[in-house]
Amino acid sequence: MSESNSLANRYQQLIDSIVEITLQGKIRSKEQVYRMLLKDIESGTGEIFERVLDEKIQKTTAQLEKN
Repeated sequence: MSESNSLANRYQQLIDSIVEITLQGKIRSKEQVYRMLLKDIESGTGEIFERVLDEKIQKTTAQLEKN
């Protein structure tokens, strides 16, 4: 597995985790999310994170449009 795939998988898990924690009502502010992102996103890999986030948004939008 290439490093970018490994990072993509890790970032997907991070996004899923943030969504889940938010749905549980455990996120109180944007600052909390910001700190999580700062802690878990490696410097210089923002493009990978953006791609993974965009894919997640597209999939979620498509699911919502089906219903």
